[in-house]
Amino acid sequence: MAALDLSAPSTLPHVAWTATPGTAGLVRLITLPTSGQYRVYVHNRDNATKGLFLSTDQTLTDGGSAPANSYLSIQNHIWEFTVGENRTTGRPTIANLALFSISHTAVNIEILINEIR
Repeated sequence: MAALDLSAPSTLPHVAWTATPGTAGLVRLITLPTSGQYRVYVHNRDNATKGLFLSTDQTLTDGGSAPANSYLSIQNHIWEFTVGENRTTGRPTIANLALFSISHTAVNIEILINEIR
Protein backbone atom coordinates (compact mmCIF):
# COMPACT_ATOMS: atom_id res chain seq x y z
CA MET A 1 0.00 0.00 0.00
CA ALA A 2 1.49 3.35 -1.03
CA ALA A 3 1.45 6.43 1.18
CA LEU A 4 -1.78 8.44 1.03
CA ASP A 5 -0.85 11.65 -0.79
CA LEU A 6 -2.87 14.61 0.49
CA SER A 7 -0.16 17.15 -0.37
CA ALA A 8 -2.33 18.95 -2.94
CA PRO A 9 -6.01 18.68 -2.01
CA SER A 10 -8.27 19.32 -5.03
CA THR A 11 -10.99 20.96 -2.94
CA LEU A 12 -11.22 22.39 0.57
CA PRO A 13 -12.37 21.12 2.92
CA HIS A 14 -10.96 17.79 1.76
CA VAL A 15 -11.97 14.46 3.32
CA ALA A 16 -10.04 11.22 2.80
CA TRP A 17 -10.34 7.71 4.20
CA THR A 18 -7.66 5.11 4.73
CA ALA A 19 -6.68 2.33 7.14
CA THR A 20 -3.57 1.22 8.94
CA PRO A 21 -1.76 -1.77 7.38
CA GLY A 22 -3.07 -5.31 7.85
CA THR A 23 -0.20 -6.03 10.24
CA ALA A 24 -0.04 -4.40 13.68
CA GLY A 25 2.98 -2.19 14.31
CA LEU A 26 3.36 -0.98 10.72
CA VAL A 27 3.01 2.65 9.58
CA ARG A 28 0.46 4.18 7.20
CA LEU A 29 2.12 7.38 5.94
CA ILE A 30 0.05 10.44 5.03
CA THR A 31 1.70 13.15 2.90
CA LEU A 32 0.46 16.61 3.93
CA PRO A 33 0.45 20.04 2.25
CA THR A 34 3.62 22.02 2.96
CA SER A 35 2.67 25.44 1.61
CA GLY A 36 -0.14 27.49 3.08
CA GLN A 37 -1.77 26.99 6.47
CA TYR A 38 -4.05 24.00 7.02
CA ARG A 39 -5.86 22.44 9.91
CA VAL A 40 -5.83 18.64 9.85
CA TYR A 41 -8.26 16.45 11.77
CA VAL A 42 -7.54 12.74 12.25
CA HIS A 43 -10.52 10.60 13.28
CA ASN A 44 -10.21 7.02 14.51
CA ARG A 45 -13.37 5.46 13.06
CA ASP A 46 -12.77 2.32 15.14
CA ASN A 47 -12.19 4.12 18.45
CA ALA A 48 -14.55 1.84 20.39
CA THR A 49 -12.51 -1.29 19.65
CA LYS A 50 -9.09 -0.36 18.21
CA GLY A 51 -6.27 1.95 19.25
CA LEU A 52 -4.68 4.45 16.85
CA PHE A 53 -1.37 6.23 17.31
CA LEU A 54 0.26 9.13 15.51
CA SER A 55 3.86 10.24 15.00
CA THR A 56 5.35 13.27 13.26
CA ASP A 57 8.77 11.60 12.96
CA GLN A 58 9.76 12.51 9.39
CA THR A 59 12.11 9.51 9.04
CA LEU A 60 9.30 6.90 9.14
CA THR A 61 8.25 5.18 5.91
CA ASP A 62 4.96 3.77 4.64
CA GLY A 63 4.75 0.10 5.56
CA GLY A 64 7.79 0.41 7.80
CA SER A 65 7.97 -0.31 11.51
CA ALA A 66 6.16 1.96 13.95
CA PRO A 67 8.36 3.99 16.30
CA ALA A 68 9.25 2.50 19.68
CA ASN A 69 8.63 5.86 21.36
CA SER A 70 7.78 9.47 20.46
CA TYR A 71 4.17 9.02 19.44
CA LEU A 72 0.71 10.16 20.55
CA SER A 73 -2.42 8.15 21.22
CA ILE A 74 -5.64 9.33 19.59
CA GLN A 75 -7.79 8.51 22.60
CA ASN A 76 -10.67 10.90 22.02
CA HIS A 77 -11.02 9.59 18.45
CA ILE A 78 -10.24 13.01 16.92
CA TRP A 79 -6.88 14.76 16.88
CA GLU A 80 -6.44 18.26 15.45
CA PHE A 81 -3.28 20.10 14.45
CA THR A 82 -1.97 22.77 12.08
CA VAL A 83 0.46 22.13 9.22
CA GLY A 84 2.14 24.28 6.59
CA GLU A 85 4.56 27.15 6.73
CA ASN A 86 5.51 28.04 10.27
CA ARG A 87 6.99 31.50 10.36
CA THR A 88 6.53 32.14 14.07
CA THR A 89 8.37 29.28 15.77
CA GLY A 90 11.01 28.32 13.23
CA ARG A 91 10.13 24.64 13.67
CA PRO A 92 10.34 22.43 10.59
CA THR A 93 7.21 21.75 8.55
CA ILE A 94 5.35 18.50 9.15
CA ALA A 95 5.29 17.02 5.65
CA ASN A 96 4.34 13.46 6.65
CA LEU A 97 2.12 12.02 9.30
CA ALA A 98 2.59 8.41 10.42
CA LEU A 99 -0.51 6.57 11.67
CA PHE A 100 -0.34 3.08 13.16
CA SER A 101 -1.71 0.69 15.74
CA ILE A 102 0.56 -1.19 18.08
CA SER A 103 -1.82 -4.11 18.66
CA HIS A 104 -4.62 -3.88 16.04
CA THR A 105 -4.82 -4.33 12.28
CA ALA A 106 -6.68 -2.27 9.67
CA VAL A 107 -7.83 0.60 11.88
CA ASN A 108 -10.20 2.79 9.81
CA ILE A 109 -9.15 6.44 9.64
CA GLU A 110 -10.89 9.56 8.37
CA ILE A 111 -8.83 12.69 7.66
CA LEU A 112 -10.19 16.18 7.05
CA ILE A 113 -7.98 19.02 5.77
CA ASN A 114 -9.22 22.59 5.75
CA GLU A 115 -7.48 25.88 4.97
CA ILE A 116 -6.95 28.32 7.81
CA ARG A 117 -8.18 31.77 6.82
